[in-house]
Amino acid sequence: MQLPESVTLANARRVRDAGAAELQRATGTTWVVDAGALASFDSALLSVLIDWQRTAKPRGVTVTLSQAGAEVMACLQRLATAYGLGDVLALPTAPHHP
Repeated sequence: MQLPESVTLANARRVRDAGAAELQRATGTTWVVDAGALASFDSALLSVLIDWQRTAKPRGVTVTLSQAGAEVMACLQRLATAYGLGDVLALPTAPHHP
C-alpha cells in the first residue's frame, strides 16, 4: 500500500478503504505501508492507521510504515500523543532510504 502525498479528512475514507481492500488480500505476517510520498496529513491519518491495525491484528498481521522520513514520523507521533493514542499507534517502521 502506498500512501498519497496528503491524507486529510477530505480523502481519508478513500485511503482507508483502498488499504483495507489490500490488507484483505495480503499474505504473510507483515503488511507494509509505503509512506515515502506522504508530505502532509491531519488527524484523519491516525484514524486510518488505527483502522488498519484493527483489521490486521486478528489475522496475525503487523502493519509497518516504510519510507517515512524522520520529520513525518515525529509529527505523526506528536499528533498521536496529543490525542492520547501514542500507545495505540505503536507502528513499527522499516528503514527510510532517501
